[in-house]
Amino acid sequence: MFNKIVFGLLLLGFIVTHAAPLTNDTQTTSTNPFLNKSEILYSILNNPEGLTKYDVQRVMKKAFNAWSAAIPLTFTEVHPKNMPADIQISFIPERQDGFFKGAYARATLYSEIFFNSDYKWKVYFPYDKYDETMLDLYYNALFAVGQVLGLENNSNPRSIMYDKYILPVDPNENYVEQKLSPEDIQAAQAIYGTKN
Repeated sequence: MFNKIVFGLLLLGFIVTHAAPLTNDTQTTSTNPFLNKSEILYSILNNPEGLTKYDVQRVMKKAFNAWSAAIPLTFTEVHPKNMPADIQISFIPERQDGFFKGAYARATLYSEIFFNSDYKWKVYFPYDKYDETMLDLYYNALFAVGQVLGLENNSNPRSIMYDKYILPVDPNENYVEQKLSPEDIQAAQAIYGTKN
């Protein structure tokens, strides 16, 4: 148990580069370009070692669809060479300037999601034995999509937007797929409205 806590603390910290508070009152189409769109385009620029592009495509689509089920936005993948995307997703190593600041992912508001390729990533399935040396791409993708959409971290441990990393496992250390909490859905709907 101690190792899980230490690992969780070491992995703590998605970073949003735009730290201004975002609420429904302050977001307008001039500050949130997604408010005047119904379809958001995203492109995946690369994949990490150990995962195929198809693995990453499948997981990102699933994460975007989870958010899309709650808000009136659809997310469509486009090829980066064929069409400009609203959101670009890439796996990059830590840089000398400390870009990730020890975190495993970083989302810039309304534009980019970066996953730290210095970590090992895995696509887990329910009841897989969780390997603490390999991060769950889906759980982290859900969180990063929330951040790129403008949601803030919170203090609810059942929320995807919880400000601490919790290993997605049951008491037997089997993988448990994470879902958006009612708080996550309400926060997204406060910004974007409800799905018709």
